[in-house]
Amino acid sequence: LQGGPEFMTNKWYSPVVVRERKLLFCTVPKVACTQWRRLLRRASGVRDWFEGDPHSPKSNGLRYAVDVGVKWTAHHFADPSWMTVAVVRNPLVRLLSAYIDKFQRENYSRVRYGRQQRLTFAEFIEE
Repeated sequence: LQGGPEFMTNKWYSPVVVRERKLLFCTVPKVACTQWRRLLRRASGVRDWFEGDPHSPKSNGLRYAVDVGVKWTAHHFADPSWMTVAVVRNPLVRLLSAYIDKFQRENYSRVRYGRQQRLTFAEFIEE
Protein backbone atom coordinates (compact mmCIF):
# COMPACT_ATOMS: atom_id res chain seq x y z
CA LEU A 1 0.00 0.00 0.00
CA GLN A 2 2.99 2.31 -0.13
CA GLY A 3 3.32 5.02 -2.76
CA GLY A 4 -0.38 5.80 -3.11
CA PRO A 5 -1.64 3.28 -5.68
CA GLU A 6 -4.72 4.31 -7.61
CA PHE A 7 -7.05 2.30 -5.37
CA MET A 8 -5.92 4.50 -2.49
CA THR A 9 -6.29 7.81 -4.34
CA ASN A 10 -9.45 7.33 -6.40
CA LYS A 11 -12.82 6.32 -4.91
CA TRP A 12 -13.87 4.67 -8.18
CA TYR A 13 -11.22 1.98 -7.55
CA SER A 14 -10.96 2.08 -3.77
CA PRO A 15 -12.20 -0.80 -1.59
CA VAL A 16 -15.45 -0.19 0.27
CA VAL A 17 -15.12 -0.09 4.07
CA VAL A 18 -17.99 -1.35 6.23
CA ARG A 19 -16.71 -0.82 9.78
CA GLU A 20 -19.85 -2.19 11.42
CA ARG A 21 -19.25 -5.54 9.70
CA LYS A 22 -15.42 -5.45 9.79
CA LEU A 23 -15.39 -5.73 6.02
CA LEU A 24 -13.16 -4.44 3.21
CA PHE A 25 -14.80 -5.16 -0.13
CA CYS A 26 -13.03 -4.72 -3.46
CA THR A 27 -15.63 -4.45 -6.21
CA VAL A 28 -14.71 -5.62 -9.70
CA PRO A 29 -16.50 -4.29 -12.81
CA LYS A 30 -18.69 -6.82 -14.64
CA VAL A 31 -18.86 -9.12 -11.63
CA ALA A 32 -22.27 -8.05 -10.29
CA CYS A 33 -20.70 -4.96 -8.74
CA THR A 34 -24.00 -3.04 -8.93
CA GLN A 35 -25.68 -5.69 -6.79
CA TRP A 36 -22.71 -5.93 -4.44
CA ARG A 37 -22.66 -2.16 -3.94
CA ARG A 38 -26.39 -2.17 -3.19
CA LEU A 39 -25.84 -4.91 -0.64
CA LEU A 40 -22.93 -2.97 0.87
CA ARG A 41 -25.13 0.12 1.08
CA ARG A 42 -27.71 -1.93 2.97
CA ALA A 43 -25.03 -3.38 5.29
CA SER A 44 -23.81 0.18 5.93
CA GLY A 45 -27.27 1.32 6.98
CA VAL A 46 -28.07 3.51 3.97
CA ARG A 47 -31.85 4.01 4.14
CA ASP A 48 -32.55 4.11 0.41
CA TRP A 49 -29.95 1.41 -0.30
CA PHE A 50 -31.75 0.13 -3.43
CA GLU A 51 -32.40 3.58 -4.97
CA GLY A 52 -30.03 5.90 -6.79
CA ASP A 53 -26.67 5.18 -8.38
CA PRO A 54 -24.73 2.69 -6.25
CA HIS A 55 -21.57 3.51 -8.23
CA SER A 56 -21.41 7.24 -7.50
CA PRO A 57 -19.00 7.85 -4.61
CA LYS A 58 -20.48 11.32 -4.18
CA SER A 59 -23.99 10.08 -3.45
CA ASN A 60 -24.00 6.36 -2.64
CA GLY A 61 -23.34 6.74 1.09
CA LEU A 62 -20.46 4.26 1.14
CA ARG A 63 -17.16 4.78 2.94
CA TYR A 64 -13.99 3.99 1.00
CA ALA A 65 -10.41 3.12 1.89
CA VAL A 66 -9.48 6.52 0.43
CA ASP A 67 -11.57 8.11 3.19
CA VAL A 68 -9.83 6.32 6.08
CA GLY A 69 -6.25 6.55 4.81
CA VAL A 70 -3.40 4.28 3.78
CA LYS A 71 -2.17 3.37 7.28
CA TRP A 72 -5.63 2.43 8.53
CA THR A 73 -6.34 0.40 5.39
CA ALA A 74 -2.98 -1.41 5.48
CA HIS A 75 -3.54 -2.32 9.12
CA HIS A 76 -7.05 -3.66 8.51
CA PHE A 77 -6.09 -5.57 5.33
CA ALA A 78 -3.63 -7.47 7.55
CA ASP A 79 -5.95 -7.80 10.56
CA PRO A 80 -7.34 -11.37 10.71
CA SER A 81 -10.47 -10.15 12.50
CA TRP A 82 -11.44 -8.21 9.37
CA MET A 83 -12.72 -9.87 6.21
CA THR A 84 -11.34 -8.75 2.86
CA VAL A 85 -13.41 -9.77 -0.16
CA ALA A 86 -12.97 -9.56 -3.92
CA VAL A 87 -15.36 -11.49 -6.14
CA VAL A 88 -13.92 -12.44 -9.51
CA ARG A 89 -15.27 -14.17 -12.57
CA ASN A 90 -13.87 -16.95 -14.71
CA PRO A 91 -12.11 -15.03 -17.53
CA LEU A 92 -13.26 -17.47 -20.22
CA VAL A 93 -16.89 -17.14 -19.13
CA ARG A 94 -16.45 -13.34 -19.07
CA LEU A 95 -15.04 -13.42 -22.61
CA LEU A 96 -18.01 -15.43 -23.87
CA SER A 97 -20.41 -13.11 -22.06
CA ALA A 98 -18.79 -10.05 -23.67
CA TYR A 99 -19.09 -11.65 -27.11
CA ILE A 100 -22.75 -12.51 -26.63
CA ASP A 101 -23.52 -9.09 -25.18
CA LYS A 102 -21.67 -7.05 -27.79
CA PHE A 103 -21.93 -9.08 -30.99
CA GLN A 104 -25.04 -11.19 -30.80
CA ARG A 105 -27.51 -8.49 -29.77
CA GLU A 106 -29.54 -7.08 -32.65
CA ASN A 107 -27.81 -4.16 -34.43
CA TYR A 108 -25.32 -3.49 -31.64
CA SER A 109 -22.23 -4.56 -33.57
CA ARG A 110 -23.26 -2.48 -36.62
CA VAL A 111 -23.92 0.66 -34.57
CA ARG A 112 -20.95 0.39 -32.22
CA TYR A 113 -18.29 -1.08 -34.47
CA GLY A 114 -19.48 -0.10 -37.96
CA ARG A 115 -19.75 -3.71 -39.09
CA GLN A 116 -22.37 -4.93 -41.52
CA GLN A 117 -22.34 -8.51 -40.29
CA ARG A 118 -21.99 -10.09 -36.89
CA LEU A 119 -18.64 -11.48 -35.89
CA THR A 120 -18.31 -15.18 -35.21
CA PHE A 121 -16.80 -16.10 -31.87
CA ALA A 122 -13.57 -17.15 -33.64
CA GLU A 123 -13.34 -13.74 -35.36
CA PHE A 124 -14.00 -12.02 -32.04
CA ILE A 125 -11.15 -13.94 -30.40
CA GLU A 126 -8.76 -13.13 -33.25
CA GLU A 127 -9.48 -9.39 -33.06
